[in-house]
Amino acid sequence: MTTRSELLENTGRGTCVRHRPVPETLARRCGIATLIATLVLLIAVLSAEPLGIDQEAFSGGWQAPALIAAMVEGVLIVAGPIWVLAVAQRA
Repeated sequence: MTTRSELLENTGRGTCVRHRPVPETLARRCGIATLIATLVLLIAVLSAEPLGIDQEAFSGGWQAPALIAAMVEGVLIVAGPIWVLAVAQRA
């Protein structure tokens, strides 16, 4: 059983460690992936109206727009924060 002092010590240890910068190659790849995913999302949304695709198609189900939205969301959730962190560390 962990005691309260052990929990506080571990929390303090986690916040006091030296932060490592994001490697340049990882930052570059995440930036490229984020920009490409944003472009794909923009193209999908702008081409939906001329193709007759309504907003419901992007919200889920077994349709291509829902698959595109899920893939773009996954890339943005994973790669976006890493890229932002790398930019903030280099600033």
